[in-house]
Amino acid sequence: MKKRYLYALLFAIPGFFISLPVAREIFVVFLDVYETYISPQVQFRETAVLILIFLTAWAALIAIGYLVGMKIENGPASNWIAILISGGLTLLFLVFLLRWSVDYAAERSNLTLCSEYCQRNGFSGSVAPPSDASEQTCRCFNFSNDESLSVPLEDLK
Repeated sequence: MKKRYLYALLFAIPGFFISLPVAREIFVVFLDVYETYISPQVQFRETAVLILIFLTAWAALIAIGYLVGMKIENGPASNWIAILISGGLTLLFLVFLLRWSVDYAAERSNLTLCSEYCQRNGFSGSVAPPSDASEQTCRCFNFSNDESLSVPLEDLK
């Protein structure tokens, strides 16, 4: 077996995990461009587009591994280089994943906290002030748009 196939395999493993968040981010940009410039009447299957973007990104990383393997196939230390490159890509993915999870674990906005609380308690609507407002109260409304509940945002955090 030629070493270029080994390189393709070694790039495929971390490439799978790297392609997941990359495809998600590209998909978000695609949706933004789609909603801004393309007619919203044209329907498409979002899941199919997301899977297509993921498979394209993964295939690109496998192709890069194959090309790198072809370039350094005859070198004496090529086995170690492949393992180091694959390990480096996996480490890069783990750092990216850690950073991504820290961003998503950040404090949620007042509007999000208030909305989730009111929905959990069966109300139809909610209002929350901006985070820099002096009054920090979440208001929940019933189906007739009467204020039914007022809760300090500190209690929701």
